[in-house]
Amino acid sequence: MKSNQATRQRSMIGEKRWATYAAAGAAAMTAGAQTAEADITHIVVNGGAGERIEVGGSQYFSLVGNAAINLFNYSAFQQNGETYAGANVGVYNQSNFYGQIAGFQTNGWLYASNLPLAVDVSAGPFLPNSAFGTLAYGAAGSNTNAQFKNPGDGFVGFAFDAGTGTQYGWMRVTMDGGPSNTLTAQEYAFADVGESIKVGQIDAIPEPSSLGVLALGAIGLVAMRRRRSLQR
Repeated sequence: MKSNQATRQRSMIGEKRWATYAAAGAAAMTAGAQTAEADITHIVVNGGAGERIEVGGSQYFSLVGNAAINLFNYSAFQQNGETYAGANVGVYNQSNFYGQIAGFQTNGWLYASNLPLAVDVSAGPFLPNSAFGTLAYGAAGSNTNAQFKNPGDGFVGFAFDAGTGTQYGWMRVTMDGGPSNTLTAQEYAFADVGESIKVGQIDAIPEPSSLGVLALGAIGLVAMRRRRSLQR
């Protein structure tokens, strides 16, 4: 009799433990999972039509507050009159805040990097604060260091601080190629302050701790159902 009572007690303790896990998982699934995610703001330019920047044109795309990323295509930028397409990100009218383009420096030129998909933007490197990064310059055979020379899509990475901390993001642009180097902004996205974002990422991913709670809760629910089926 005493042995049977102890067995039932152990069973009750196990049931309570799995019930706790299940409750935690259910709470995470209904409410907690969202709070453990880093929000990502994703903007499709002009509803998918994009924003074309012609030769001599310039366009700003809003981020947070006074922050904006700027794409431009200057004509006669150099003495030979070839066009120069570039990008810059900044927080305007707020000199103590900054913006940076992911890029590199070669032979005195500052270039924007054409980032591959799924690369962590926060890994950098970045150009100096508020520096203009060259996307493409001149005809197809000139300035081969530029990474946006060829027609097609490319990804610009950027960082900015609108007063609450550093945020990272990416922008997809479609290049027309030299010599005009006209371009079209298609979409862009940026993460919350202090959070990383991968190139092409538009949805937040639950943090590992949240995923663990969800998994534990699922295990608890399965264990409870199995235990109850055996008791019937």
